[in-house]
Amino acid sequence: MAEIEEDLPEALDSRMEALGGTVFRRAITEVRHTIHDEHTAAIKAALAQIKAEHAQARAERKAKLLEKINPLDSRLQELSQKAKERREAAQREARAKVELLQAKAAAAKAKAAETRIKP
Repeated sequence: MAEIEEDLPEALDSRMEALGGTVFRRAITEVRHTIHDEHTAAIKAALAQIKAEHAQARAERKAKLLEKINPLDSRLQELSQKAKERREAAQREARAKVELLQAKAAAAKAKAAETRIKP
């Protein structure tokens, strides 16, 4: 597994093919979202289990279970906030890359037009 930025996918594909490997591409944001979703699901499951125990426990046990619930609840809130921030950062980065590519394309188009005009 590797995180790779590539201008020409063919270069990596041909090298991996020569080594007998296979290339599977996924956006890093998709991988991060998957990891976040897995962590969130695990915390939600633990929280649900403790809340179920809490509902059935006697008073003294309830206080101890609340001590476990509150940090998990806080952690879940923190993970959600961080995920939101990562998504927003990824969107900003993607927009910046698109703008850069558009600027490069416009410059290349202008240069090509300039070359055609010269005698």
